[in-house]
Amino acid sequence: MKKFLKILLIIVLALVILVGVIIFVANNALRSAAKLEAYDFGSDKIPSLTSIVGERKVTGVSTSASASTSAGSVQQKHYAYETQTLGDDFTAYHNALHEAGLLVTVSKEGDDLIGSIQYGYDSADEGKIILMDVSWDNGKIAVDLTKSEGTITPY
Repeated sequence: MKKFLKILLIIVLALVILVGVIIFVANNALRSAAKLEAYDFGSDKIPSLTSIVGERKVTGVSTSASASTSAGSVQQKHYAYETQTLGDDFTAYHNALHEAGLLVTVSKEGDDLIGSIQYGYDSADEGKIILMDVSWDNGKIAVDLTKSEGTITPY
């Protein structure tokens, strides 16, 4: 019975340590994203929300890449933020993206509380584009970026 308890204790301890490491890594990623100057796709750099409006609470970060197929590879990044000044933040960010050369590809839909807009940007990599979907919902802003093959068609 003592051997069983020792094994159980070791397993519980290992799980606690694992959960602690996961929480530490996740919090570190969120803190880094709050200070991010640009969304980085290698040679492509797009101003981040926080580089324009200042540090905001980051509530989510994820990155993924698909394997190369006949249609090419696709890279995706997602950032989620909370803000107390949604309208001002969106206006400042929209103006900065326009100045950086991003084109509106899908017009703004919604209002000051809930809505979305899509921007497009020709990548430095030939034949590639970056689409940037910005959506907002009651004090939350989400930025989703996708780099893939294609062309930009302005709205």
